[in-house]
Amino acid sequence: HEDHHATPYHHISIDPAWLILSWLWTVHAMLRLALPLPLALSATIGYASAGLVYMWAHYIVHTKARPISGHTDPISTWWHHMRTNHIRHHRINHDYWLGFTVPLIDDFFGTNPSLSQARNEAKESRTKKEAVGA
Repeated sequence: HEDHHATPYHHISIDPAWLILSWLWTVHAMLRLALPLPLALSATIGYASAGLVYMWAHYIVHTKARPISGHTDPISTWWHHMRTNHIRHHRINHDYWLGFTVPLIDDFFGTNPSLSQARNEAKESRTKKEAVGA
């Protein structure tokens, strides 16, 4: 993840298939301990689908693809909000805008500050690091 933040448009975090499949198998095994097979399979498929949406969205946000300007349909609005917040997460302050595919989560957890607040906190953090490293 640190490499991704160091070069966000050169290192896009797409996990290898073996890692995804082993993680899904582990999740499914844990769900199977608590749920009957049909529910465990449904939960695993839902979890895998959410993961694929996240990976696709994260990949596409790091490309030059942009939503069409002026469109107010729900998908374009979501896309614009998601992309804006993720760019802020990378360029302004990586402590904020963490609810990548569901930006409203940032409102709930208080990680959607004003731009000036986030910039000031990032500047203060850099100043402290420089003072310690000097």
